[in-house]
Amino acid sequence: MGTINRETNINIREEDLCSDRIWREDHRIRAYETDLHGSLSIPSILNYLQEAAANHAHALGVSTYQIMPQNYTWVLSRLALRMDSHPRWGDPIHVYTWHSGFRGPFALRDFIVTGRDHQCIGAAVSAWLVIDVKTRSPLRRVPSVLDKLKPADIEHPVDNALGKLQRSEGHDQEETFSVRYGDLDLNRHVNNVNYIGWIVSSLSPEILNTFVLMELEINYISEAFAGDEILARYSKTDESPLSLFHVLIRKSDKRELLRAKTAWRYREQAGPLKSRN
Repeated sequence: MGTINRETNINIREEDLCSDRIWREDHRIRAYETDLHGSLSIPSILNYLQEAAANHAHALGVSTYQIMPQNYTWVLSRLALRMDSHPRWGDPIHVYTWHSGFRGPFALRDFIVTGRDHQCIGAAVSAWLVIDVKTRSPLRRVPSVLDKLKPADIEHPVDNALGKLQRSEGHDQEETFSVRYGDLDLNRHVNNVNYIGWIVSSLSPEILNTFVLMELEINYISEAFAGDEILARYSKTDESPLSLFHVLIRKSDKRELLRAKTAWRYREQAGPLKSRN
């Protein structure tokens, strides 16, 4: 699904950070952001990326809050994430993000995550759409928003074209989830990270205790709203050690909401929690 371009981390220069083209956020992982193994959970990883993207957009004057009065909002359409290491409670992490250009109707945004000693531990590429709040239709050209986005001259950190994932027929497992009030965001639909929470929660304890996520590729297709019941299905592919194809479907009308692929590696035995110093 993609490998990390190690040169990207090297090519982020101090002068780039001083401009408004690259955004950096520093965090120390909190206990409630970890899973039962003490590692940063998958939804928490994506929340860090989403927060950095939102804060950078706000600094540029094009956050969801700032463009909603014009009847516009942002939605995440596609994302590819690669994690080579999963930090643990108390570890410092640094998230870098930047606008990386346009492709058709998509505004592209890239991310790098570094850990101790600022070594790259993860990276992601993503594609976003500006949509009309009332019609929910994508808008191809919105100068008042898109003209404020200036791409950074940096290579994509993950080798992934963010193409359309092909649907897989059949499934090995299915779980049902109900959309709760707390799943909704400012756009009044289910936040994109909660979709990933359903994917993870649909997996068996055997998978989650044996494997750790290495790659995630997502196509967001449709919105989910309060009161919806969601079917989370997955099937195994032939790739090793473990690769899964996921789909989320609204139960009432069988509408496909998401397609995703995940790749996993065997979980290493974790040692005691590291010192926070």
